[in-house]
Amino acid sequence: MSILVSYLLIYFCYLLLFLWVGWIRLKRKNYVNHPNDRIGLANITVIIPFRNEENRIAPLVESLRKSKDFPFEIIFVDDHSEDETQLLLKQDLNESITLISLENEVGKKRAIEKGVKAAKTDFILTLDADVHFSPDYFTHIGNLKNSDLHILPVKQSSMNFLNRFLQQDVLFADLLNKSIAGWIRPIFCSGANLLVKMESFLEAINQTSYFEFDSGDDVFLLREIQRKNKKIEVHVDSNLAVQTELPQTFNESIHQRMRWLGKSLKVGDKLANSLAILQFGFSLMNIGFLVGIFILLPIKFAFTLVVLKTLLELLFSFDYYQKNNHLALWLTIPFYLLILPLINGIMAFAFLGFKPKWKGRSVVQ
Repeated sequence: MSILVSYLLIYFCYLLLFLWVGWIRLKRKNYVNHPNDRIGLANITVIIPFRNEENRIAPLVESLRKSKDFPFEIIFVDDHSEDETQLLLKQDLNESITLISLENEVGKKRAIEKGVKAAKTDFILTLDADVHFSPDYFTHIGNLKNSDLHILPVKQSSMNFLNRFLQQDVLFADLLNKSIAGWIRPIFCSGANLLVKMESFLEAINQTSYFEFDSGDDVFLLREIQRKNKKIEVHVDSNLAVQTELPQTFNESIHQRMRWLGKSLKVGDKLANSLAILQFGFSLMNIGFLVGIFILLPIKFAFTLVVLKTLLELLFSFDYYQKNNHLALWLTIPFYLLILPLINGIMAFAFLGFKPKWKGRSVVQ
């Protein structure tokens, strides 16, 4: 009995001090920009690598057409597409939008590198080709202050609720990332919406490990910038967010997870690995807790503890899920945390001998 209650108290402290307080600390950090310190859109080049995106790029093109302001230049970099994406883009080319192609090199990292080397500004904003954003998105980006790296929000959506539930680990991982950023530092970022100073980017990619693996253009960049003690900002402002669709099939989801797992292991971030182990440990102990209370305690008392645990989980995650407009998913958190060990176990088993692919190519992990 005392062990079960002690665990519930430890779990309460974890949810309160780590998750909730970390998230609140991040929200309250001062991102107010001084007029003399703002980057300005004239000093930003957008780099958008793409490969075979003809069926997914329309929302991005529409967002560009509706944008109230534009950066200095937008550079699309074609990574050997075999479809009609280039033809779709050429309809919108103007003095602010440029289209270039990889020749001998292949891969997203090389495409970003080529775009950066073609840029003429001090800051680079990387976007994925399947994102979309509000008409005043660029306006808000230009008002950000001068820092080496800005980690910007990426919101994933789907019309299919089951698909969104299966992808809840993405949302919960983002909560963990922002919570630890409120206390220490971020452990990952997304290249789908990332603003970086060109000087810092070039320093980072000169590290031998950056191009060693096909995936991880974002997390390898983050770790190198962290190692050099550069200034990093993590944002939660929805005005700075881009939207993207979740993978449409289970097969796409598996390949996405395997790419993420592979690059996370290769980055070798001890803090990230420790947090993953901690979260996995809590997941296992949650199962033990539920089994233990129903074996050792009267049924009424056991249900009381289950309700208390559920309310704690919902209470300390509410603000984050509300801000991200995922209140329906918020209600499934207790069940998701219960099956998380099973999900992690399946992913770990699948990773053995699995060859993830991206855009029809095998990914070197």
